[in-house]
Amino acid sequence: MSLFNTVRFITSHPLNKGNKIRSLFKFLKWQTASSLMKGDFVFEWINGAKIIIRRGETGFTGNIYCGLHEFQDMAFLLHFIDKDDLFIDVGANMLVHIQF
Repeated sequence: MSLFNTVRFITSHPLNKGNKIRSLFKFLKWQTASSLMKGDFVFEWINGAKIIIRRGETGFTGNIYCGLHEFQDMAFLLHFIDKDDLFIDVGANMLVHIQF
């Protein structure tokens, strides 16, 4: 995805309404941190969940910038998944460990 398309995605995301500058700051922060850090990075996500990701796992970065990358799909799942449930996204093309 080009830089222009990434910025457009971030600024037009439903969860970034009124927070466009903050969301762009998250983008810059992640790009800088992932370039400088080696190994795993623990990201505080939603409702106390922690996600362990690595540099190069670009499929998850939309969640860092926007909270929920695929807003409608993920919001739907969050309403139906309980703390002790296991959810596997077979087509995710990445391995993410989520802890509550």
